[in-house]
Amino acid sequence: MISHSMSRLTLLALLVAGLVVWVPACGQEGNDAYKAIQGNWQPTEWTSDGEPRFKDDLKDRRLIFTGQEVRLVLRGFGEEDGQAKGFPIRLDPTKKPAHIDMTLPPGKGGKNGIVMVGIYELERDTLKLCFADWPNDRRPTEFSAKAGSRHALIVLKRLSP
Repeated sequence: MISHSMSRLTLLALLVAGLVVWVPACGQEGNDAYKAIQGNWQPTEWTSDGEPRFKDDLKDRRLIFTGQEVRLVLRGFGEEDGQAKGFPIRLDPTKKPAHIDMTLPPGKGGKNGIVMVGIYELERDTLKLCFADWPNDRRPTEFSAKAGSRHALIVLKRLSP
């Protein structure tokens, strides 16, 4: 039940805030990894703690990476009316698997944002993201969101420009 609530919190934060990507100073490898994820991505799989999510409307969702920003967009919401805002993400492609940390905006009365830790992998036109589905959980070590793992796995396909 907690994982399901966190999945909703994560989706809400993505939907309301969008994503901003910050690439750490890790040389050319970091710059190349950042450039490689640019573009429009559509989720083909979204699983949280062993349960498929959003299966009826995955085709209506997109992650759009442009410059140092990436946003979650629902068809008819966010992109056209500019409601999708950004928040920081830190990529570290020097780790194996590569690390991604996403800072959600602070809640009411909160002083600091919540950091969701994860991993990512890019293979041609497929981008995999796997996050701990609850703040302060350990970073995933594999691309899996089995029941009881408290992980969220998102698999995306690059859309043609």
